[in-house]
Amino acid sequence: MKSEFRKTVVLGYLLLLIINVVEFRSGAVLALTQLVLGLIVFLPEVVTIAFLDKTSVYRTIFKLGYLSSILGGMYFKWYNAPNHLYLFFFLSLLILNTDDEHLFKENLRWIFVIVMGFATVHKLLNPNFLSGDFIALRVLSGDFFRPLLMSGAFSGISESLTHNAAKISDFLLKEPSSVDGVTLDSGTLPFLVLKQPFVYSIIGMEFLLTLLFAFFSRHKFTLVFLLVFVGSIGLVVSEFEFAATLLFMGLIMCSDDFGAIKRLFKLTFLLYAILSILNNILWI
Repeated sequence: MKSEFRKTVVLGYLLLLIINVVEFRSGAVLALTQLVLGLIVFLPEVVTIAFLDKTSVYRTIFKLGYLSSILGGMYFKWYNAPNHLYLFFFLSLLILNTDDEHLFKENLRWIFVIVMGFATVHKLLNPNFLSGDFIALRVLSGDFFRPLLMSGAFSGISESLTHNAAKISDFLLKEPSSVDGVTLDSGTLPFLVLKQPFVYSIIGMEFLLTLLFAFFSRHKFTLVFLLVFVGSIGLVVSEFEFAATLLFMGLIMCSDDFGAIKRLFKLTFLLYAILSILNNILWI
């Protein structure tokens, strides 16, 4: 793998490492372990630090320890492990075991195809998603389209979402056997009309991305479609970490011939990385 390409990959990967660590989804101990071991393994590739250079003789041990810490985070916190942590683990395996640039990009492409393909199949087999129930919960609880719906641009919606969030919070505090459920108010939101088209559009776009990266990964349209699809995630839901991971993959797969698109990938990746870190710091 060419040194400049490798350096770009490692720098982006280290930023993803920080994003995953500040979430603390693996627990504080494992998160800090991942950070320390990740820096020991990868930092010497981008900067010269005498102390870390001396650890090269133990590099295999540190690699195994680092991968084990990520696996441990997924195992011990399986109920809270996000999708992008699994994706991050596969990226870790790839970057630690592949030195050929072409092979690296090809593996990255097929990881993307598998992730998007299984996401499509899962949604098609999930009756709660197909019926729109999942979308209903996320929209009416204020999780989806938060920047738009809470902006006050639509009268009545912000108030309804605030009341819905309070109902859900109260519901979660009660004994499950003592309540039948909770009814959420859609206010003036044209929810019933938009619910199913939104469901089918998500499935359709993920399926299209799967096909495009399986057969037309080097085409400009494929990369532009990925950029638009992933870049719009922040407008729908605050899955900044997952978006940043996909944007990093798109940035690496983007040919240098598409200079303007590559710069957009880089800027959007950095934007979502910053949003990820700020979101988790403010949440903490």
